Amino acid sequence: MKPLSLPRLLIPATIFAAVGVVLLLVFPTIMFTPFTGLIFVLVAATLFYFGRKVVAFKEKEDTSMTATGAMNVAMFAYSSAWVSAATIGFFVGALISMTRYMHADYVRASMLGAVLSGAGAIILLIVAIIVERWCQLDDDDEQPPSSGLEQKAG
Repeated sequence: MKPLSLPRLLIPATIFAAVGVVLLLVFPTIMFTPFTGLIFVLVAATLFYFGRKVVAFKEKEDTSMTATGAMNVAMFAYSSAWVSAATIGFFVGALISMTRYMHADYVRASMLGAVLSGAGAIILLIVAIIVERWCQLDDDDEQPPSSGLEQKAG
């Protein structure tokens, strides 16, 4: 699996920043709460936990992680990075759009929720990049696929 390309994560961030700006221009009364950020932090903690299990598996320590499980953790980290990059972009776009009405109390409360949610998404992005790097195998570890023809009966 190819490692995450950090510059390519800017693509969904930019697209969803534009979506956030347009959405908040059309619907200026949308409220954001910090609970979304809490969900991102909980997902990041779960991803970190399983990432440590992958590290233990790679170092041949006693763990319940399997090679298939390690691949699942790698895909979880990969997709988490893309989703959190898009979410960060969305919240940045929403914050840009909300600055027009910053004099209103509900907008300031919503901006605080967007900032805290964006911070949770940043934490998830950082953890996802780290765990995805942990899940990379060295080129020496890869074995050619077996065809199954070498097996002999009896």
